[in-house]
Amino acid sequence: MAVVYLTFDSELDLSPADDVTKSFNQKLDSSNWTITDFLLGKTQLKVYHNEFFKGSHYAEGKGAMKYVIKGVVKMTVKPKVADVLLAGPTEWIVSEVGVTHEDSDDNRTNLLYVPKSAGASVTVFATLDKPSK
Repeated sequence: MAVVYLTFDSELDLSPADDVTKSFNQKLDSSNWTITDFLLGKTQLKVYHNEFFKGSHYAEGKGAMKYVIKGVVKMTVKPKVADVLLAGPTEWIVSEVGVTHEDSDDNRTNLLYVPKSAGASVTVFATLDKPSK
């Protein structure tokens, strides 16, 4: 396995993917737990809220939603995936963005968003060098 550092700097418009998310009308921001599923060719990748070396990713807004991913993620990947990532900038297709909204310890709402544009992607730059914080 190889450790790579991935740099993201993108924003995408989102649409609700289920009825619970469609009826949700509260504001989301960077304080909400976010997990995003990506496709890189046939490889499925996930980026979790707590994997950021610096920066973050989140869904923001109320009504018109936007997915923001800016920062550096430390990820352990198989050698073949590392080779693809390190060959140059890659385009990761966003499959879905999951967000947990928590009003209190006993009141959580799991939300699911998809990009407004089918096949929407973010550009990712990879390196083996650990960035300074």
